[in-house]
Amino acid sequence: MATIYQKTAVATAGALFIGFGIVETADAFLLTPLDSSIELGAKSEADGVVANDSAFDSQSGTVNLLSASVKALATSSNKSVTTTAEATAEWFNNSQGSINFSNIGWDIEGPVSGSTVAGANWFYSFTANENGTFILDFNVTGFSTSSLGTFGLNGWIFEWSGLGGNEEIGDSTNAFPNFPILGTIKRTVETSLTYTVGLRDRGANIASTALIGASGVGSSKRSGIFEWRINAAPKPASIPEPPSTLGILALGALGTSLLIQRIASSSRYSNFRAFCVAAPLRVPLHKPRCTSSDCNPL
Repeated sequence: MATIYQKTAVATAGALFIGFGIVETADAFLLTPLDSSIELGAKSEADGVVANDSAFDSQSGTVNLLSASVKALATSSNKSVTTTAEATAEWFNNSQGSINFSNIGWDIEGPVSGSTVAGANWFYSFTANENGTFILDFNVTGFSTSSLGTFGLNGWIFEWSGLGGNEEIGDSTNAFPNFPILGTIKRTVETSLTYTVGLRDRGANIASTALIGASGVGSSKRSGIFEWRINAAPKPASIPEPPSTLGILALGALGTSLLIQRIASSSRYSNFRAFCVAAPLRVPLHKPRCTSSDCNPL
């Protein structure tokens, strides 16, 4: 059975190994930001009256907040088509951020003959300084109060300049999207390469507002929240230098255990000797008197 001293030594040696960090966790991903931008556009038409609006926000070498919005209002008498789009892009650090697209769609007060189209794009270029994985989580929602339902609320295309390429977000063949649209996209990132990642809007649109029907009234909008990050590839376990450091410390801990055990053993033996020496000698302190002739005077 292991003694308390042996258990202490083993625990000490284990603590030494853990303290020197045999297992290494992944650090934040290292990259160099190049440029980023958001682009918005809106177009409305009502009985031949056309209105356009566009917005653009960009930066180079920094990762500050980007924000923009558009609104195109086309009116004819008491009828109108209003098309809108809003976007913000935020960076938590060089390798993590979020994009929020909202109110992309239209409000129609008719009946009116016309059309509407809206879109919002985001792009980010960077150079990777190590290997890793780009991860995009998305949640696209939408609603409609018109007789057309979600018709025309087309989604985005995920664009990636590296291995894996582009990918549709949602079903591009379905003209009536089923919301919400949830998912995750991953792409491999290799060190020293430059990448451009983007969300390109396929355009929320109605080619003819007459499709809404006799009432000619309705509102259709979609939004999207995109959370992205780049995780560094796991690093191999590191061994302290010089290699003998942990061995020496472990042997020292073992030596300490043996020394403690030896001292304890010696202490028990000394106590036994002390007990033997201290035991009283059962020897008479005086000689008995001889009372017979057989008594030996010695």
